[in-house]
This record gives sequence, C-alpha cells and structure tokens, in this order.
Amino acid sequence: MEIIVLHQKTARLFYQQMLTKCHSCIRNPAYIALGAIDETTGTPLGALVALLENETIFIQSLYIDVNYRQQGIAKKLLSALKETANEKHCQKISIYYVLPKSEIAVFDHLLCQCDFQTPVYQGEIFCFNPYNIVSTKFTSKTLARGSAFLPEGWNAIRYNELTENIKQRLNDTEETIFPNYLSYKLHWETLDLPHSIILLNDTDIIGYLSQQRLAAHSVSVPCFAVNPNYRGAGLYLLKYYMYVVHFETPEIYEIRCHFTPKTITGWKLFEKYTENRYHRHSIEKTAELLLNY
Repeated sequence: MEIIVLHQKTARLFYQQMLTKCHSCIRNPAYIALGAIDETTGTPLGALVALLENETIFIQSLYIDVNYRQQGIAKKLLSALKETANEKHCQKISIYYVLPKSEIAVFDHLLCQCDFQTPVYQGEIFCFNPYNIVSTKFTSKTLARGSAFLPEGWNAIRYNELTENIKQRLNDTEETIFPNYLSYKLHWETLDLPHSIILLNDTDIIGYLSQQRLAAHSVSVPCFAVNPNYRGAGLYLLKYYMYVVHFETPEIYEIRCHFTPKTITGWKLFEKYTENRYHRHSIEKTAELLLNY
C-alpha cells in the first residue's frame, strides 16, 4: 500500500472515497488531498481531504473502502497528514465528525492511537420517519383532531407571515428569554419559512420551531425553543408541528433532529413524543491533534 498526494487528475480515481462536496476542492491549493492505493493492483483503498487555514488543518473527509478496513489504512493517512502539517508549520489538526452510535467508539480509539487529544462530545442526532410514529400515543391523538389544537388565546404564525412588529418582539427576547444558540434566525437563509412555526399569546413569545429542507423527502429541525414561563408549551408546539408535517407536507419521510447538552429538555421531549422510534442515531464529536514542528 502507498500513500499518494492527490491532484485533479489522480483524484478522480478516489471520488468514491470522499464526500461529493470535496471533489471540486482538489483544485484549491488551500486543500490537502491524500489517497491510499494498492501498489500492485492500483485499487484505491481510501482517501483523506483537509483544509489548511490559519495554521490549522481541518479534516473535511476521511473514508476507507469497506472491503479494506481494519488494516491500518486510516492510521497511515492520518500519519501522512501529520507529516504534511509539520512541513507546513501548522499548529494543529482538527476534526469534526458525526458517526452512528455503533461506530463512534472505534473511531475515537483510532484518533487516540494517532495522538489526538480525547475527543469532545458535542451532541447527538436522531432521524425518524413521521409515518413510523403515527401509532404512538401522542401522535395518534394529534392526528385524530380536525385541526391542530392550541390553548385558548394562543396563535400560531408561520415564519413567512412574520410582521416587523413580531420580528422586533422576537429580537427583544434574545438573551433574555431565548439564548443566542436558540435564535429563531438560526440558518434563516435556508429555512422552510411556510412550515416554521412561532406560538404567540398576546404580546408573549411562547416558543418556535424551525424547519430546514434538506432534500425532497428530508427535513431538519435547526431550532426548537420554548419560553420557560409557559410550562408544557413544548408539547403543544411539537404536536402542532407534527400536524403540519402530516397534513401539509406528506412527502416528508425523514426528520433530522440535532440535540446538544444545552438542549437536553427538547431532546427528552422528542424522545417521549416519538417513543424512541428513530431509525438512525448518530454521535457528534470534535478532536484535535496539537503539533510541535
């Protein structure tokens, strides 16, 4: 096996071993691309793509062909990257990764073997099919109603219907009721505005849930926030959202929810509402390798 530096021509052989978004990056001199190849057969075994920025190398993609794993290939790619980083007088190598829960421990061990500091837990991602939870206690009751239920005096406004007055009230709640990491404007440019919801009670912002379209049949929930002065409001907001999903966007077959230690309340609520009927559970982590060149 040989580790080679990939250029525009040689990289094509390794496209299946890297994320699609990395294909065009090979032309950019700020990127480092390495490939592992079988010297005898010329078979591509794996590839690594990284970005060099401000004396830090950020690993963008690392993949080993499933037929050649557990043979030390990833370790050799990371070792070669470390050599390159030292040659370029970099301060550190950084990696952000999201892997299925069943695979995370193996990758953590690999990084530690390659002298990375102990990986830092960032959060978890759950993906579920809304049609797989229609028989759950909460969802079945929600869908049985003729309309999405809200307590008396509460109103639901979609993001595409926000007036300047409501936007100003929302802005006033930032850092007072809702922290910045739960801002209603999170990923605003890519939000599905007609299906992102804000609950109001007179002048109070009760909570909001935003939706981001990932693909034709897949969405994510970037933000789910509830005013702590309205106990139980999270469940009303979640029920309203699920009603919208089933009756306004029936083409959705996957909802992706990202939770961190700071959003543990929303995480528990989603778990209860969906009765843990998710089909994918991934762990999100970061790790760093400090260099002494």
